[in-house]
Order: sequence, then C-alpha cells, then structure tokens
Amino acid sequence: MYSCAFHSLYTAWISGLFSKASFISKTNSLFSAYEEPVGIKEIIKTIIRFKKIAKKFKPDLVQVFSSSPVSLFLAHYFKNKYKITIDIDDLVVGQAKKAGKKGITLKILNLLEEYIPKKMKIISVCSDFLRKKYPNSIKIPNMIETKKFRLNLKESEKKIVRKKYNIDKNTIAFMSSITFYHGHFEILDYIKQSHGKFVFIGGGEGEEKLKKEIKTKNLHDKIVITGKIPQKEVIKILNSVKMGILPLWNEPIHLARHPLKLLEYLASGICIVANNVGEIKNCLNKKNSVLVEPGNIKSLIEKASSLKNPEKFSSKSLKIAQKFDVSKIIKKWENFYEKVLQTP
Repeated sequence: MYSCAFHSLYTAWISGLFSKASFISKTNSLFSAYEEPVGIKEIIKTIIRFKKIAKKFKPDLVQVFSSSPVSLFLAHYFKNKYKITIDIDDLVVGQAKKAGKKGITLKILNLLEEYIPKKMKIISVCSDFLRKKYPNSIKIPNMIETKKFRLNLKESEKKIVRKKYNIDKNTIAFMSSITFYHGHFEILDYIKQSHGKFVFIGGGEGEEKLKKEIKTKNLHDKIVITGKIPQKEVIKILNSVKMGILPLWNEPIHLARHPLKLLEYLASGICIVANNVGEIKNCLNKKNSVLVEPGNIKSLIEKASSLKNPEKFSSKSLKIAQKFDVSKIIKKWENFYEKVLQTP
C-alpha cells in the first residue's frame, strides 16, 4: 500500500477514491493566485505545515495541485526529498491577467508556471493544449460521478425546484463560479437582446459586481443568480432545465481547461450549447450538441435562446458522460501513480 499526501482539497477528493492511497492529507491551498500576491509568509506557513504532515505520515508520493503559486513553490522546494508530481488543469497566469493583475505579480506567476512543472519527471494535465505545453506530462481528463447527477425527478418535483429559484423549464443554465474570466460579464448584452431567461448557478468574487451590472442593464427579469448553493441544489436545478451554455474563447486560459461544468451538464442529461474550443472538440460534435465558433458569444446566446426541442439531446449527453465516469478515469490515475512511483 502506498501513502500519499496532497496539497489541495481538490486532489485529495479525487485521490480519496484510489484503491492504493492508504492515507490522504487534506491540506488547504492558502490562496488563489488571482486574489492575492505571492507572499513570503504564505510560503513559509505552507512549508511548515507540509513538513509536519510529511514527518507524521512519511508519504511515498506527494501530488501538488497548481492552482496556487505556493503549491508550485512547494513542489520545487521539496523535489529532492520526496517523490513529487504536479497536476495542472488551468493556467494561473491567464486567470490573473483577467482579474487585472499586472507587473511583478504576473512575472512571478509566469516564472512558477513555466519553470517548475517542466522540472518534474512526470506531471498530469487535463487537456491537449497543456499536454503540448508540458512535454513531461500525461493527459488525464476530469471525471464525474454520473449516477450522482441523474435524479430522474418527477415533473411535480421539478416544478418545486423551478418555483424555489424563480425559473421555468425553458430557462437556460450557466453554471460556474462567478469570476472575471468565465464569461458572465461578456454575455450580458447578448442576453439583453435575446428572448431567453437564464439562471447563473454559483457565486464568487465577481458576484456583487455582476449583480450591479445586471441592475444597470435592467436584466433582473432575464437573469437569476443563485449565489453559492450546495451541490445537491445545483444538481436539482440542472435536472429541472433542458439546456446549459458554455461560453469559451480561443485563448490559452480556455484552451487549457477541461471544464467540469461540461461534465456536469452531460451527466444531468441536458443539451449543451458551447463555443467549440479546446477540449470541447474531444467531447462534443454537431450530432450530440450545438456548437458555435470560438468566441462568438452573440451566436451562442442566439442559438441557445431559439433552439427547439433541446431535450432530443438528453440521451446523447448521458452517453458521453459515461466516458468520463469516475469508474473509468480512476484507472488512469492509478496507472499514472504507478508510473510516477516507478520512475527513478
């Protein structure tokens, strides 16, 4: 049996399903790169915390999730003492740029993101774009617990959910944390021109600013914001609507991702209207979804608002979701860990 320590709740959750992980340490990442600058205090705190965990459990393998620059520093700091690998499923620099970060913060983030992962023997990534960026990587897509997302609600149960959130069966879902790079602000003007009603599922750092924008543009009758709600409520909403949108641009920050919302839409059995960017091409096509060219948000909203019979895509969505079920992707992770542990 191998013991593993993971510097991130996300990776700890995934790895908790592995048959060969006898110990999982859930140590929080200290901050997100686009929210705070890289600080010496944060780095020192993380090193001290990790040393205590490592001393107690003596892990055979340490996996670092790269959402935090502190995590990347940690990987570099301990790379000669422990068997360390990194999982990358986003580009922190791109997020920081979208959030308006400049100067020394961006330079430090870029240095960490470019240099440290390439110094590892083997790392994991979630997209073809990242696979090309990091030659020492193995691609493992995101995964979903499909059974958890398919509720088979009765129509009466769906009506209760719709009433609770002030939506109807034709409301279009956009599920995502509200940040400055997922597209919430960019789609507002196009929603104003459309005939559709939308529910933004989630909350986040941009929520208050988004609410002000919606009020300024007089869109309160077209957009419902749920705020941060429990996952079980998210799943109920997705099972009570027919369609979800996924706005994407042909930019590194979007090319690098394998959006979890994509898998959650699929597992809920709803139609997907998306810009055909990055990993979307490896999951969807015009026979099982509605695809528009990268960055064309006007077309995305128009097609979502005017689509007839979106439920015809339901069975197709569920079939695609099965390819990314935990039971299948977990095997890829187990093989990955075996390879990392056997690599000198």
